[in-house]
Amino acid sequence: MHGLAPSSLDSDSLARRLRDLAGEERSVQVDFLLHLDEFDRRQEYLPLGFGSLWDFCLHELHLREGPAGRRIAAMKALRRFPRLESPLRDGRLCLLWNDRSTTRNVRSFRPDQATLEMAQLDG
Repeated sequence: MHGLAPSSLDSDSLARRLRDLAGEERSVQVDFLLHLDEFDRRQEYLPLGFGSLWDFCLHELHLREGPAGRRIAAMKALRRFPRLESPLRDGRLCLLWNDRSTTRNVRSFRPDQATLEMAQLDG
């Protein structure tokens, strides 16, 4: 079904494909964060000529400042709270880390809760 144009799909197939793609997208995002974390831990950006992970994200990955900052912040949150990986993958949690997000609020997250954004976990 990957080769079919969306316009050729009936309504049910199109909805099913969208659900599949959303799940794949969440999984790829978590994988990206886990890889970014390992890259940062090893400081692999240094031998590539970048002074920081930030510079690598901007110049090698061609991320804009906002998305780069959000990904780095999300990576650090996932590093600090690895139990968030599963809820991120299955869509129960959308990781939008911000300056108001706190350790207490993340620790209070229960996997049985409905889908939450990190901002909703703020106290």
